[in-house]
Amino acid sequence: MKSPGTSWFLCLAVLLSIGTSIQAREKVTLRVTYPDGRTVKYKHKYSVVFKSDRSEVIVPGRTRRGFTSGEIRGEWRSREVIQAGANGETDAQTTRLVARVSKAVNGFFFENKRLTHDQFPYTLEQLDDRELTWFLSPDGAIQRFSADFSERELNRPDILTDLRQVWTPELHPVFPQEPVGPGDTWTGETNFKTPILVLDDEAVVEFKSTYKVKNVTTKKGNKVVTLEEDRDVRFRASLNIGSLHLVVDGTGEGKGTWVIDATRGIVISHRIRTNLTRPEVRRVDHRKPVDNIRAEIDLSYERKLDKVEKE
Repeated sequence: MKSPGTSWFLCLAVLLSIGTSIQAREKVTLRVTYPDGRTVKYKHKYSVVFKSDRSEVIVPGRTRRGFTSGEIRGEWRSREVIQAGANGETDAQTTRLVARVSKAVNGFFFENKRLTHDQFPYTLEQLDDRELTWFLSPDGAIQRFSADFSERELNRPDILTDLRQVWTPELHPVFPQEPVGPGDTWTGETNFKTPILVLDDEAVVEFKSTYKVKNVTTKKGNKVVTLEEDRDVRFRASLNIGSLHLVVDGTGEGKGTWVIDATRGIVISHRIRTNLTRPEVRRVDHRKPVDNIRAEIDLSYERKLDKVEKE
């Protein structure tokens, strides 16, 4: 015969088991929404690390084969306001995501030595207090981009290209059509291209991603979903770090996480790291890529919600 205490414990265990089972089966609709007037602030951080064994070919003035490296670290903050399409526009359904940049800063390192501003003044601070606008379709797809200034106002026009190449493909993941729950997976593709102005070339970012729902939790009444992402990547970009002025083009793999408030339709945080092995490398003043070069590139990007000013 079971004691009252034992029966109470068994009932509690059954209830907890049922609750856990319900949570495991819970499905949510994933989306990022763009209600008119919503205002949010984010913190961003990124880095690009380049390494190669052919310094005598890619560093001007070098004559002996050896190792070389360069690194870019950057961060900025954004205040992002949603502006719904207005009557009279070409497409009244177009929504604007207007981001004002602040506290932008760069650090450039050539062969592990930090470059001073006098040595390399082409920094992100020039974007402070400037507005960048993404025009979005109702499903969040990017239709076009504009800025409230000309790139020619910057001491290196492609500073804006660099920021867009880091930021734009990471605005949101590719969402599934159907509601999903823990353990569910789906695939999606992201493609981004923009001119490299000073080189008459093109920056390219292409992802083929597999997403998996890690968990679904409830915080302050909102459903919060954590996603894991594995991606195959193609990355083509201008790399300008002191004596290194290159065009790199390669493929690799990336791993990341997304945390999304599915109730409000807001990205809470995002982190991704990508490694490119054996990319093609070309000096900007040469027509052909370097032969027999070993090179590697590590890319990272982080974004974190700082504040929701207005829902």
